[in-house]
Amino acid sequence: MAANHLSLLDVPLLGYAIPRESRFPAKPELFANVLLARFLLSLGGFPIARGEGDRKALSFSEQVLRDGGVLGLFPEGTRSRDGSLRTFHRGVALLAMGAGVPIVPAAIAGTDVSLPPGTSLPRPARMTVTFGPPEWPVPVPSDPASKKAESLRLVGRVHDRVQALLSESPIPPESGK
Repeated sequence: MAANHLSLLDVPLLGYAIPRESRFPAKPELFANVLLARFLLSLGGFPIARGEGDRKALSFSEQVLRDGGVLGLFPEGTRSRDGSLRTFHRGVALLAMGAGVPIVPAAIAGTDVSLPPGTSLPRPARMTVTFGPPEWPVPVPSDPASKKAESLRLVGRVHDRVQALLSESPIPPESGK
């Protein structure tokens, strides 16, 4: 699952919208607070050190996929401060390619209105999650150049699908602001 990222509400909303148990990586700082850590763990969260190639978290993610589980990822890497869809990192594509699983694009809307970055209490807002058809990786030779080319194609395609879903969202990007 690959979704855009607007708010701290994205993980629980996406987890609720997925009809199966799912796992979500989150930055380690979120696990420092005992209550928040319990909440994240109950949602299937697990810590991942961003930008450091966290091998333990990546191995865990690969195992979730190999076991037929759902991994919810936010390939932008961080929340969008202005609501626009940012560039996706290739990790989502590399995980899908390695496990031979599709990436399901998801568009989240309205969470930035309910709980914008920098606020601590949510306010009422209409929120939606819209899923698109899965995007499958294409089998490629194992050489680094082929893998990189396919991961760039796949992540670009998923990004375009999420952008299209956001464009079709029943909630306008600036609603409630």
